[in-house]
Parts: sequence; C-alpha cells; structure tokens
Amino acid sequence: MKNKEILLESFESKYNEKFVCKRPFELVEIDLDGNVYFCFPRCNNTSYKVGNLYDSSFEDISLSQTALIFKKDILNSDYKYCDFNYCNAPSIDLHYQNFNCHESMGITYPLELRLHIDNICNVKCFMCRSEHIVRNNKEKQFREVLIPRIVSMCRNAKKIFMNGQGEVFFSPLAKELILEITKKYPNISFDFCTNALGFTEKNLKEYNLENKVESVSVSMHAIKKSTYEKIVVGASYNRLIENLEYIKYLFDSKQLKNVTLNFVVCKYNYNEMIDFQYYANKNGFNCFFSSLVDVGVITKNFDDIALRNKKSIDYFKFCRIIVNSIFNNNCIFDNNLNEIRNSLLLENKSQSLIGFIIRNFVK
Repeated sequence: MKNKEILLESFESKYNEKFVCKRPFELVEIDLDGNVYFCFPRCNNTSYKVGNLYDSSFEDISLSQTALIFKKDILNSDYKYCDFNYCNAPSIDLHYQNFNCHESMGITYPLELRLHIDNICNVKCFMCRSEHIVRNNKEKQFREVLIPRIVSMCRNAKKIFMNGQGEVFFSPLAKELILEITKKYPNISFDFCTNALGFTEKNLKEYNLENKVESVSVSMHAIKKSTYEKIVVGASYNRLIENLEYIKYLFDSKQLKNVTLNFVVCKYNYNEMIDFQYYANKNGFNCFFSSLVDVGVITKNFDDIALRNKKSIDYFKFCRIIVNSIFNNNCIFDNNLNEIRNSLLLENKSQSLIGFIIRNFVK
C-alpha cells in the first residue's frame, strides 16, 4: 500500500516544489458508454468521470464544473480523487512542468487517447463474456455523434490506444473511426490490445494503418493449442500463431516498437506460465501476467479457478512456478501477482538464510 502523503513529501523535498501530475492534462480515456475520464479510471479512487461524449462535446466537457473541480484538485496537489496504488506518480516523468494554470483550466486537447468504444468480438473468452457479442446497440449514435467528437479531440494527439473491451479488427465501427482519424491526422500512431486473430497485413492496409502501429498487446493466455482454444472459445490457434509470425516480422524489421503477450492466470493455464514466458523471450516480446477478475461470468468455483484458494494443490503448484527466475526479465505482473511473488521470494530468502545458519553455526 503506497502512502500518498509520504510520496508527495518525498517529491517536494527532492525538487523543492509541489508535485503536479501531467497525466490528467495529457491523457483522456473513453469507455464503452462514452464516459470521459482525465487520466486512467483505475487511477481514480472514485473512477471520476468528467462527462459523457454522447451527451456533450469534449470542449463543453472540459469547461464543465465537474471537470474544473477535478483539474483544480490536481493543480493544487490535493489528489483527493487519485489512488497512487495504481499509478506511477509522483515521479519526474509525470511531473507537469512549466504549466500555465489559466490555460490548464481551459480546453486542453489530449496528447494521448485511450478508446474502449466497442465490445463486439470474434471470440468468447471464458472469463470475459458468456456469449458472443457481435452487434453494437449504439451504432447510429456512434456514427453520428461519437466519431465526429472523437476525431475533433485528436488535433493534438500523438498516440491512440484501442480497444481492451472488444476486438478492433472485428469491429466495423472501430474501422470507420480509425479511417476517419487517419484521414485527417495521418501522423498519429496507434497501440492496440487485440486477440491478433485479425491482425493481418490485409487488415492493416484496409484500416489505413500501415506504418502507424507502434505497439501491440496480444491477449493469448496459453501456449498450448488445447489450452488456448479452451480459454479463447471460438478461436483458431493455428491462425494465431500465423499472425504472431507476421507480428514478429514487423517487430524484427522495427515497424513495431513493442509486443506484449497477455496472460490471465487461472487454474486452467498457470502450469504453462514458464513456457509462455520462454516463448516470449525467444521472440523478444514482453509478457503481462494478470489475475483473473470476477466480472460475473464465472458463477461456480470462482476462487478455485482464480487460484484464490490458498489451501488448494493448484495454488501450491502455482506458487512454485511464479518464483521461477525466468520471470525476472521481460515480464510484468499485476499488483496482486507481484505481491504474491515478492512475498514468496522474501520467504524463500529467509528460509535459505535460516538454513545457512543452521548448517554452519548450529552444532
């Protein structure tokens, strides 16, 4: 648990000035319902939304009382709405330097947009959804209202992240939005979270994304065919591997800067974590391991499936795997898994020290 006051005092003592985080003035996130957030919602301890893009333009949202309260809180270094447990702030990289308070309280178009704007998908991951979602019930509003307003927000943007809630390369609406953005702002780069089943040379051309994709985060969750197709229902493992080879080609030729393979840890796949990391290392990719979250889809035995039952044999085996040294590099664990791993490593180190003392000093 990070202590906000200690972090802020540490920054102030080091730099002799108050910490003002630049993220809320540079990054905007939009969720499936059109809600607008300054910075990441997960970093807001109240998921503080400043408005809704279906109801108001970004310009009106930026000048709303709700938005001004939030921005004033940041500029005053109060951070009433922030949760530093899920944030890298305060750090010098996130410090808002040479800011103009008057301008910051006005309309500040984001440098980065994170768009979770369509949840239709070509597969059904068992932990994500109970049915295939292939239709967006806001298509008309999306085309007439959301697309023009998002495009208008992109005038200063350097990067756009999509999607996280569905599959970009299966969504006609996402395709229309990307085509509108790239037509007006051809120099914007994109990061995608994708299952990669549609990440093909053909689709990149059709989406006008050639030489515009900077990073790809692939939701994969397994390294064996049988496990993958059990978790990612409706997917083709052979197609995934074929497209990963294309991604590898783009990465090796410097057309992609970063590739991350995502792995949601559960009872069905934890014993493949080492092989998964080995595959990533071999290709120069990173791995992101995250805990299974209860979104109401798994109704039975969730704690066992999510490896939360610390008395189970699966949890014991998982603990032996997660401390493997292969995860020392090119790997990120979410907060929960990181705490488990660090605790186990500390415990193992303590036990090793005790064993050393017993072997060498106790007669």
